[in-house]
Amino acid sequence: MNQWYLSNKNAYSAWDISMGTLEVIVAVLDSGTDWTHQDIGMGANTYQSIYLNPNEDVWQNVNNPQTGNGVDDDNNGFIDDWKGWNFYGNNNDVRTTNGHGTRVAGIIAGGNNSQGARIMPVCVGVNAPDGAILEDAIIYAVNSGARIIQLSLTVARTNAIDAAIAFAIANDVVIVCASGNNHGITVNYPASDQNIIAVGATTQNNTLAGFSNYGLDLDVVAPRVDILSTTLNNEYNIKDGTSFAAPQVSAVAALILSVNPCLTQSEVRYIIESTAQKVGGYSYTNTSGRPNGICDSQMGYGLVDAYAALQAAESYITGPTTVCSTGATFTINNLSASVSSIIWTHGPNLSISSGQNSANCTFLATGNGASWVRANLVTD
Repeated sequence: MNQWYLSNKNAYSAWDISMGTLEVIVAVLDSGTDWTHQDIGMGANTYQSIYLNPNEDVWQNVNNPQTGNGVDDDNNGFIDDWKGWNFYGNNNDVRTTNGHGTRVAGIIAGGNNSQGARIMPVCVGVNAPDGAILEDAIIYAVNSGARIIQLSLTVARTNAIDAAIAFAIANDVVIVCASGNNHGITVNYPASDQNIIAVGATTQNNTLAGFSNYGLDLDVVAPRVDILSTTLNNEYNIKDGTSFAAPQVSAVAALILSVNPCLTQSEVRYIIESTAQKVGGYSYTNTSGRPNGICDSQMGYGLVDAYAALQAAESYITGPTTVCSTGATFTINNLSASVSSIIWTHGPNLSISSGQNSANCTFLATGNGASWVRANLVTD
């Protein structure tokens, strides 16, 4: 029962599609990461889950950051950052006395004891996050090749952090952040930023956890009560909090990119939100400004569903951003052989010209303005 959350978010079925790939890099901006842990670093499964900067020389002792060559080999401004960077200590050792970041990293990398994703450890504070260095850490993660940035923290809003978030989004990086643990009716910053996937926490019964922040800025929820994860000194423990719900969504984002690495950050976000499970008996409704399906202020779009998300990623729709009266064709990519029928739907200012119940559907513009196109797949 220690990993009950894997069933709730349909992780086991998702792993039938993909166990992940080490090509996807998730930057964990947190209290640091113990990369010697057997389920995060090089353990018995032989997978190195820590991202190793290929442009820096290998340390003479792979477990001693002080044995680097003392040279900024890749000229990125950080000396010997072979296994990430500690912005709080201004050094290349991201191991600290706080196990929070190690728990977060273990949820992403250690859930299936297999390949998963690569973790880029970045320390932004030990006992609490330091907002003054967060923007530099975000920019570092982007410039270092992260596809996903995982944040389980709350800081005061600043223009510098806003700009760093915008920089990440402009570079097609998915950002996931915990909503906060005050049981408040608003989501904490930076999760409240419209460019970030804000994640709340649920119980084993798929209801909102009593500590979880919620509100109009909440995007999805994930299990995070009484769950076992990695901690310091090669050990494991159980903790609660939205801090440990958010990395489950980051892990799903990494799986999505493992099956379809060409997806943009907005497409990854759309898949996560539009495939979420409408659990808990909440009042999910169409909401202004929330285009990716029905939602609820306490649950967002619902409980993240890894299996449904990977199915959607495999058969993601591609097409033009503009539809004219002459028509435009949208295509379902990598369509599964188990699909028995396809029902195309659309928003205002569009009509279907041809292709209903096929992988290629042509739409005509009937007016001016924004709209959307979706395909509902029915499987045998």
